[in-house]
Amino acid sequence: MLLDPRLVVTHKEMPLYSTAWENRPAGDFPACFADAMALQESAQPQQLDWTFRIDFPYRLEKPSHGRLLVFATNEYQIIDQTKFTGRPTAEAFKDPDTYFITPSLWSAKAFYENGVAPERVWVIPHGVDEADFRPTDTTEREAYRRQVGLREEDHLFLHVGAGTFNKGLDVLLMAFAAHCKRYPNTRLLVKGHDALYGNAITNATRSPTFRLPAHVPFPYDRVIYVGRDLAQTQIDRMYRVSDSYLSPYRAEGFNMPVLEALVHGLPLVTTHGGSTDDFVGAFDHVDLVRGHAGLLPDTRRFLEPDVVQLLKLINELPGQKRVAPDALERSAQRGIRKFTWQAIVDAILMRLLTT
Repeated sequence: MLLDPRLVVTHKEMPLYSTAWENRPAGDFPACFADAMALQESAQPQQLDWTFRIDFPYRLEKPSHGRLLVFATNEYQIIDQTKFTGRPTAEAFKDPDTYFITPSLWSAKAFYENGVAPERVWVIPHGVDEADFRPTDTTEREAYRRQVGLREEDHLFLHVGAGTFNKGLDVLLMAFAAHCKRYPNTRLLVKGHDALYGNAITNATRSPTFRLPAHVPFPYDRVIYVGRDLAQTQIDRMYRVSDSYLSPYRAEGFNMPVLEALVHGLPLVTTHGGSTDDFVGAFDHVDLVRGHAGLLPDTRRFLEPDVVQLLKLINELPGQKRVAPDALERSAQRGIRKFTWQAIVDAILMRLLTT
């Protein structure tokens, strides 16, 4: 947005959601971030056309002038009143000058059902940096895998998530434990975020939904866990050493790691019927797991992944001949064109400048 001559952009940084959180930005942002990182807080101009809020909780108070655009996601397809502040949601939802931007049709449904006019709900997906996300060529992949002790015959599954109920890591670990009894050359790499959410494996295995039969031990020696903060280059390397990505989620507003895995050229297994339906169809080598509609006591909606079908698909991946790198690259390059940050910003600007 800073590069668009039609716009004058000012910025105000908002406090972190939790006092326990620390603001420790990484030091390896891409060069294209420089102007945004250098943008200092400035006095609000006398005239504003739009106030665009991207923070949490979602603040609904009206700006002094101009229209309001609020980014929000509804992972469980309900309006969670604890996530909104500033004024009653019923009032904001009826306000013709208050708009919402959300990254999936799954998330948008909650706004529609609560009376927000469809033209005031902008469904615009997240994006990726085209320069950073690309498939890995064979030589590069082999070099990275040697560095972490993976053999050519080993198959490494990847999952990124906090281990909370909506992420479905408990379902994945149950399926992977059963898988390990027959397949000795597979590993599962799980990337959590301990600083914010605690240990993802602990979160998942302590969930009442996690149950293993007595004859199926937990495969401690086959699960690689990384819970610390990683630099962007380390995150990138994590995708590049992996063979496929697994995300049997229950409820997501978008599911960013799934998109990142696809544009890295990784074959994918994920839940059918949720937010990822909006974009996985743009890529090849995607297998979908049936999601059965569920409802929590507080009316939150979710999809329960079919663990039997998930296990079947996981079992099939190591035995499949590795997809040729050029086929993965064609899929990634075809799909990424729709999800570059430039394409996403263009979609936002089209709305901002014509509404």
